[in-house]
Amino acid sequence: VAMDEYAQMFPGRDEGWTVQLAPWREAKFGGLRQPLTMAQLGVGAMLLLLCINLAVLLRARTSSGGHVVQHGAQQNRAGVVLAQSLLLAFGGVALALVLVAVGLPPLLEITPSALPRLDDVSLDGTVLAFALFLAVAAGLLIGLVPAWQASRPSTPGNVWLERISATVLVVLLAAQVALAFMLLAGAGLAIRAFGDLRGRDVGIDPSGLLSVDVHLPRDPYVTPNVARAGSIDLSDYNPAGAALYDRIRSALQTMPGVVQAAGVGNQPFSNAPFVQFWIDDQELSPDNQVSAQFLAVTENYFNTMGIRLVEGRDFSAADQPDSTWVVLVNETLAKRQWPEGGAIGHKVTLTFHPDDYEPTREIIGVVADTLPFRGASEVPPLIYLLHRQQATQQRASLEGRRTVMSLITRTTGDPSALGDDVRALVGTVDATTPVTAIRTVESYLNAGQALLFQFAAALLAAFALVALVTSAAGVYGLTAYGVARRKATFTLVIRAAAAVAIGVAVGRDGWLRLGSIIEGFLTNLTVTPSDSTTLSVAGGLLVVTALIAVLVPAMGRSDTNR
Repeated sequence: VAMDEYAQMFPGRDEGWTVQLAPWREAKFGGLRQPLTMAQLGVGAMLLLLCINLAVLLRARTSSGGHVVQHGAQQNRAGVVLAQSLLLAFGGVALALVLVAVGLPPLLEITPSALPRLDDVSLDGTVLAFALFLAVAAGLLIGLVPAWQASRPSTPGNVWLERISATVLVVLLAAQVALAFMLLAGAGLAIRAFGDLRGRDVGIDPSGLLSVDVHLPRDPYVTPNVARAGSIDLSDYNPAGAALYDRIRSALQTMPGVVQAAGVGNQPFSNAPFVQFWIDDQELSPDNQVSAQFLAVTENYFNTMGIRLVEGRDFSAADQPDSTWVVLVNETLAKRQWPEGGAIGHKVTLTFHPDDYEPTREIIGVVADTLPFRGASEVPPLIYLLHRQQATQQRASLEGRRTVMSLITRTTGDPSALGDDVRALVGTVDATTPVTAIRTVESYLNAGQALLFQFAAALLAAFALVALVTSAAGVYGLTAYGVARRKATFTLVIRAAAAVAIGVAVGRDGWLRLGSIIEGFLTNLTVTPSDSTTLSVAGGLLVVTALIAVLVPAMGRSDTNR
């Protein structure tokens, strides 16, 4: 219905486009369901395998005639072993809760805002109740089999039962190694992807740049206008707002420690709005319209951001609302419209709402391309407007861009150290203008895809460390169980080596099978799921860890059978 009304209101515009409706929650968070489900399944599998490892170690200890056998009557052995397993589980959960309490705040600081319900993440009663349930379940899972074995009188082992048990242990250990390999590969790939993004040149120099948002109060700078064009709501924008921005920028320019100062009507590296325009003397019809993104900036913006002027001139103090309206364009737009060069001097007529009668603007300069964010593959065509050369009557939906400006300063030292001084200075110019979002430009640049990889690297590294310790415990448990059963050292080493080799092979195959899903998060990056360095490091860590885990119990046995 909305598209039909739009087509009737603006016939011939945006033909061929359609709208796909989806629930807001699904549209915003639907893409996170698959990776979050995979993470939950991985953690559950890790906990299960860890419980099995501990059960194997308890069974080996019971079989070897340890403390439980020596100090407990046969009828009490099962209770003692079960009590030990529950104590072990509760101790582990308590330690985990302490680690979560310590590690959760810094983890939330680097958590991307795209992840839903971050404000609800805390150690509340529900989490504690679930942890208590896990402690009881894990304790029973760990202790039931060893307790049952301890309650039985010692009998000579059945050779076939022993072989089946050994095979099951090898299979379980291989599963642990496979899971550990995939987590290590994921952590390594996220670290490499984050490094790739951090080293990417976006066309500006973010070092020493501080950004603060200055908000103009609605009264007296914005007045709703009863005149309408179709169904487009309009507002009247007081030119005094642009003049106030200029006064604040000039004051910032004189601050100690500030080298350059400028403003832009958009937070750094956030989505720039689109505008339709016509070139030179073309008929002002939908067929001749060209689309580009636009930014309203102050003079000295390009010097402050470190954006190179390719040709022409920059905005200057001589460019005022009552003089010729001018714009600069980026290289992409200039090459697209004038592939043989010569963009300087051409005219463009912008349109922000139907019949707005924008004055013609002259192109006075071409600036170097900048990426909209570090992971971008393309540079969009971009027009830079002078913030004080904007219509006094414009769409009401643009109010947020007309009444909020990000003022950017290039400093000689740590930019974040000047935040309070900038806030105080703005207050001396006009006490009615709030200052918010005091952040370095580097922090904006590292948001989005880069922040997602930083978060993934931290989270997967923690999971991978636990999985590595779990697989090492599995290797140790398999070897210790064999030692308790008087198996030859050579046999034990062969079993452990086979389990590790199978686990690495299965883990690598599983990781590569997930390649199509993983590649969706690696858009426009040089790293791939099949990255040989990442896979080699993951496999090498597992082999070295397994070697240490198998040698400790094997070399500590009192008798050696070769």
